[in-house]
Amino acid sequence: MKVLLQDYAETQLEDIFNYYVKAGYQNYGFTIRANLIRSMHRLASFPKLGKIDEDNLGKYSYRYLIEGVYRIYYRLALKEECIFIVFLFDSRQDPDKLKSRIS
Repeated sequence: MKVLLQDYAETQLEDIFNYYVKAGYQNYGFTIRANLIRSMHRLASFPKLGKIDEDNLGKYSYRYLIEGVYRIYYRLALKEECIFIVFLFDSRQDPDKLKSRIS
């Protein structure tokens, strides 16, 4: 399957990296970004690797994969043979924030 990073998730990925760079932890930022990207690419071979999200987050059914403190939210488009990465969420944040941003 093909893994496609949606625009919003791509922006979040860069924001996460830039946060650590500005805080003076550039190497850590590179490590986190690389780990997130590596986890996303694993989904190409194992699309059902992530847990099905039980919350009602909109019209789609989402799965998420945990990488460090981040959740990688994605949805499967089986007809198109694609995995859409839609949102990255820092699990240390308020879960209600997730519902408001993803829907």
